[in-house]
Amino acid sequence: MHVARGERRSVSCPLNVSIIIPSRSRWAVRRRRGLSPPSLRIGYFDSEESFVRACAEASGTGQVYVGIQPRPVALLAQANNELRRLKHGARDDEIETLTALVIDIDPVRPKDTASTEAELDRAIACGDRISDWLVRSGFERPVRNMSGNGCQLWFAVPAFRIMPLRRDHMRNRLKAFEARIREKFQGDGVAIDSIYNFSRIIKVIGTLSVKGEPTAERPHRLSRSLDPFRRREDAVLLESLLLMPLEERASSASVMSHATKAPAFAIAPQISSRVRGLLDTKVRLRALFEGRGKTAIGLNGKPLDTSSSGYDFSVAFKLALLGVIDPNELATALWHRPDGHARAKGEAYIRRTAQEALEAAVSACPQRLGSVYSPGGPQLPQIRTNGRQLREIIAEARSAFATANQTRLDVATEHGAGAQDLPVVFVQGNVVVALSHPAKAPPELASVPETTMFGLLTRDADWLQIYDDAPPMPTYPPKEVARDLLAFPGSEIPRVDAVITTPTFGQDGTLLTASGLHREEQLWLEPDPTLHVLEVPALPSAEEVRAARDLIVNDLLVDFPFLGQPDRAHAVAALLLPFVRRMIFGCTPLHMVEAPNAGSGKGLLCHLISIVTTGKGMDGCTLPGHEEEVRKSLTAELAKGCPIIVLDNAQERTMLDSAALASVLTAPTWRSRILGKSEIVILPNWALWMLTGNNPRISTELSRRCVRIRIDPKQEQAWRRSGFKHDPIIPWAYERRGELVHAALVLVQAWIAVGKPRGTERLGSFEHWAAVMSGILQVAGVPGFLGNLDAMYAEADSDGEHWKEFFTAWWEAFQDEGKRVSELNAFCEERGLLDPMRGSGNTRAQETRLGRALQTARDRMYGGLRLTVQRTGRGRRYSLVRNAVQAQVMLSAAAQQAEIDPWL
Repeated sequence: MHVARGERRSVSCPLNVSIIIPSRSRWAVRRRRGLSPPSLRIGYFDSEESFVRACAEASGTGQVYVGIQPRPVALLAQANNELRRLKHGARDDEIETLTALVIDIDPVRPKDTASTEAELDRAIACGDRISDWLVRSGFERPVRNMSGNGCQLWFAVPAFRIMPLRRDHMRNRLKAFEARIREKFQGDGVAIDSIYNFSRIIKVIGTLSVKGEPTAERPHRLSRSLDPFRRREDAVLLESLLLMPLEERASSASVMSHATKAPAFAIAPQISSRVRGLLDTKVRLRALFEGRGKTAIGLNGKPLDTSSSGYDFSVAFKLALLGVIDPNELATALWHRPDGHARAKGEAYIRRTAQEALEAAVSACPQRLGSVYSPGGPQLPQIRTNGRQLREIIAEARSAFATANQTRLDVATEHGAGAQDLPVVFVQGNVVVALSHPAKAPPELASVPETTMFGLLTRDADWLQIYDDAPPMPTYPPKEVARDLLAFPGSEIPRVDAVITTPTFGQDGTLLTASGLHREEQLWLEPDPTLHVLEVPALPSAEEVRAARDLIVNDLLVDFPFLGQPDRAHAVAALLLPFVRRMIFGCTPLHMVEAPNAGSGKGLLCHLISIVTTGKGMDGCTLPGHEEEVRKSLTAELAKGCPIIVLDNAQERTMLDSAALASVLTAPTWRSRILGKSEIVILPNWALWMLTGNNPRISTELSRRCVRIRIDPKQEQAWRRSGFKHDPIIPWAYERRGELVHAALVLVQAWIAVGKPRGTERLGSFEHWAAVMSGILQVAGVPGFLGNLDAMYAEADSDGEHWKEFFTAWWEAFQDEGKRVSELNAFCEERGLLDPMRGSGNTRAQETRLGRALQTARDRMYGGLRLTVQRTGRGRRYSLVRNAVQAQVMLSAAAQQAEIDPWL
């Protein structure tokens, strides 16, 4: 069959997609009958007739896909113009040319099902909006195709050669282009698929889409073109793609002054003597190093990129050709280049440039360099374990471990914590921890045992025993080395306090969105891939603030029957706290969510706050009955580095009076003994603390560390309520999580934009928290913050009323006259005072208990009266002293009354 350029190719249906690939190119077609490898058939084609015939024959028997980019000629040997069973198709590193870009838009629908007509229309409408926006931006209009269940936008670009050493750079540009499209248009029931990999395949237009079992509502459809095809090579789009600025994931070293601090991995303070000697003797190398040459020298002496990045690569490449094959030595040379370009780009850029230069040098001189350096990665350092001091072994092990750990950190930053088998190691407080990624859960921190450290050391270096009369013998790292690194991790290992999955604000009010380690904040951010948050305006308008507040107050929290405005304000404050926790110096109080009975919504409120701030429901834990167990439980929760800790179901029959809980709420760092050991761990305390209970009884000491969120549905069986605005609320919160996070960020940004005004409310031990949160809520228009403290304190201090009544009666009867315990007990018996303190025993037992209670209450003040104790030769005497300030207030009041009352 002959098909002229610009015509439609017809077999039994139009096949337009292949025309986007230039003629005489190779197509790769896949047919899938499921996901198991035996059902995969692959073919490579340089014949248009064979390509069309294969697609037509495969249509309807399975999904038929075509490679977006042309495949190299060499792959024809595997399946020449026919479909064969192959283990895999072309890999990313085999694609040599970029000829097209594709945006793949799918409606959100149940997995492995075809789309409904409404869902399909939604995807096509999104494609129309993207197409119109691109045209308005000055680009050619793409070809629209209906893939059977969604919409494809095909862009033809002039053929662009993908250079091996710049493959990652081009992939990142495609990823950035796709991300900008996704950020602007994804949502409202459509998702934009990731297709930035060069080897990506996509549906062949003109074949039948057979996703899932066909139904009347979700039928199988024939894919078709929505536009008359005309190849429009968009050179402007390609140029814009190549010039697109990329956000660098720079470490703290890239934002510090070049002269103040070096990065955390193995870069030396000075260039090595070997590199220094080469710079002094090689004139051209010196010119490259200083960036003075008109042309940077690349492979085989050919001109290379003359930009700053080109000079960085050329310096490293030339040094490698001269025998400098240590990656850290090359990285040090790049770090100290006079123009400071590499330092500004950051650690990951320096390591990547050194690696690419080494691989290029080995490729240029395989016989000379191939035996001493592996192009697949740097050689492992060799550490001799015999015939030397342990401290020397530890020093080399520390360097090797730090280098390997930094490599793992770079991978985790780029691809996420779960992208590799070996964990990234950090220091949390004084504990060595690893970033673990549990299945279907956000990443968290876990302490590194000796066995794990031993395994990492085994993989990070070659351990040898070397003797004069024998070849080196492989051996294991000494266990003492693993123990030493756990005890003294050193400054090379980065520090981290917490792990989050949601954008948050740093100490200076900067919104943190980049994945990876934020060294200044000591925070690991691994964005949730399912979370899509709109850009937060630098200066939110009043309308934007109102909309954000209403989404939280009148949607998320609308169905909770809070007792009053303060309870609702504290719920909003709890939701916002994880987003501003780094801006608050010191501790934050316990958010006590209480209700009169079960089923009122206490746990649900905690679940919703956790879903919005972390992407998953709460992991609650109950407080043990014994104080030592409470301390162990709090230590275990803090060690995870999670942003929220929920203590669930406080017992209503038992007074909650935990010294450990009271201590942790006012401790910026928490000290506790490790279970079964004598070691003390020191952990940072950055969590949002929450507690739930039905009318919990808390001590006065704990009550001053709490803010109350009371829910009262005023119904006997509260769990049987109905008529909610969003029912069920949890799926709604997951679906709208991106909007809820955006709303929280807008409320905080509105406060930052007006100068971070401090609120007027104050709470002892939590002054900065009260100032920040009351300021945010005042700007957001949420009233009532800290308005229910008096009521909570009155309920918590049940003994206070007894003491106040006793002190008042005592002062009226005896003034400041000293009394013995026996006299006071008789006075209480006569007046019916302090019955809970004295008990119901005989007189001697009552006097003993009263004496203990008086000792406990010494120097306390009730009703302006303070209890004092004087020791005499015959025991203790107790008396009351009126507070001078209180007395002055009372005298002043009496004087004012005398002026108007003639009977005084």
